[in-house]
Amino acid sequence: RLAFYMENFLNTFKPKQVNKKNWVINIPMEEKPLDLFCCQDLGGIVLKMFDNPNEWIGKGIGVAGDSLTGTQIAELFTLYTGIDHYYKPVSVEDFKKQRIQGAIELGNMFAFYQQFAGKLRDVKRTREIYPETLDFRSWLELNAGAFKG
Repeated sequence: RLAFYMENFLNTFKPKQVNKKNWVINIPMEEKPLDLFCCQDLGGIVLKMFDNPNEWIGKGIGVAGDSLTGTQIAELFTLYTGIDHYYKPVSVEDFKKQRIQGAIELGNMFAFYQQFAGKLRDVKRTREIYPETLDFRSWLELNAGAFKG
């Protein structure tokens, strides 16, 4: 079970400029933590499972590199980009009305994420399997240039 891809912040969920000095992050998570995962880490985790098939056959794991609230995500964007970011939650129902492809399906995904926040994925266990798993801070450090202006 994968978490919300950090790479989603590079496109559909990229922070939006409000004015010259402020950017906003709108995700429908209220103040519940959102489990985050970097796509590049999937290969390392899958490889560990292939290397130890007897440990993993018939089992599943929820993987995540981080678990942060919208406010925490915005604070990290501010820290790593030098541009003020803030979190403005949007309701799932309002999100579903947006004119973006897949808004209804994405809204349903966020409703699921809200309902099971903190219950489906295990950041600590993910790091035990693949210690190189990126947390959001490390991912932003690598990708901050994509958000500067």
